[in-house]
Amino acid sequence: MAGKSKTKAQTKKVPFEFLAPAAQAVYLAGNFNNWDANAHPMKKDKKGTKSKREVRMKRRVLVAAFAIAGVFAFAPVSNAQHGHGGGEMQHGGTQPGTMLMESTEVFTQELEASFMVMRNENHRNMLKNMKLKDDIEPGTTNNIMVKLKEYPSGKEITEEHVTIRVVAPDGKEQLKTANYKEMMKTWDAYFVLIENGKYEISVIVEKGGQKRTVGFIHDLK
Repeated sequence: MAGKSKTKAQTKKVPFEFLAPAAQAVYLAGNFNNWDANAHPMKKDKKGTKSKREVRMKRRVLVAAFAIAGVFAFAPVSNAQHGHGGGEMQHGGTQPGTMLMESTEVFTQELEASFMVMRNENHRNMLKNMKLKDDIEPGTTNNIMVKLKEYPSGKEITEEHVTIRVVAPDGKEQLKTANYKEMMKTWDAYFVLIENGKYEISVIVEKGGQKRTVGFIHDLK
């Protein structure tokens, strides 16, 4: 009995909600269920616009919402740069007590970008459960994904040449050509993020000789 009570004390029921009116179904996946994209289906509200679910888990976990229509769903955009740090989870969002997947949304006059930084072990589990190819680059530690749209039209950027640039706290630069993942509607590449501190992470979007860039500061602790 003591062990059971201790386990319950370490976890709590956490409410999730995600706005995806066009999705046929939405599922929760994360560290709490080993990135099993089928284990925790969400239930739509009466209006059919929001999907909701309560899950018992520890307060800080990595989590994402997956829409059946082939969309990898990031947290809703609310600020010019809205992030919760480190690719972990914390309270925040549209309602008190609601937890959302942590991404960082950044705007420029022409671009809207949603960034997510994920450890390779978590990314591998996600790929496995989504039945996607494990393309993790040997010698790297983290995957960086970014969902790109034209701003303010909201048109997704899918055909341009995209480069992800990372500058470590010591000033060392990593520059990688990003790959577009059709199923998740994101661009991604793999990097080495070892030293704690602030990393400059940005994307360079090129088309027809024109370059546009957008980025943010990622604090690795």
